[in-house]
Amino acid sequence: MSAVYITQPDATLTKAQEAFKVALKQEDGSWKKHNVPAQTIEQIVLMGHPSITGEALCYALELGIPVHYLSIFGKHLGAALPSYSRNGQLRLAQYATHINTEKRLALVKAIVTRKTGFKASPFSGAEGDFLKVQYQGNICGKINENRRR
Repeated sequence: MSAVYITQPDATLTKAQEAFKVALKQEDGSWKKHNVPAQTIEQIVLMGHPSITGEALCYALELGIPVHYLSIFGKHLGAALPSYSRNGQLRLAQYATHINTEKRLALVKAIVTRKTGFKASPFSGAEGDFLKVQYQGNICGKINENRRR
């Protein structure tokens, strides 16, 4: 999926059957038209003041495609958003994993294991044992010092 960026001020976005048609004005005054299949579009971004027909806007929203409006300098001015999110099921699954502490811990362990390349706990093995002994030794040393006083 991709985004359609229309940056030419006098461009026009229309609906053509199950696709969008982008008409771009050429230097010689003619119009060059491009058909973009609607199934390949994730979002539409209009920069400057290109035109979009009401039919194209409604069709985009029916398909769940947001239409964003930017100024000629790239500042986000607003958006026409569909009434539902394409990622609704994904967000629900993420939330279900988040509220289940066992699943959340398993997911975090899997991510950390994959990122670090460790097959076991980072504190296992010779280096981990050294860190534990050193830490326990410092605590025991301070307790013994306090007893002697």
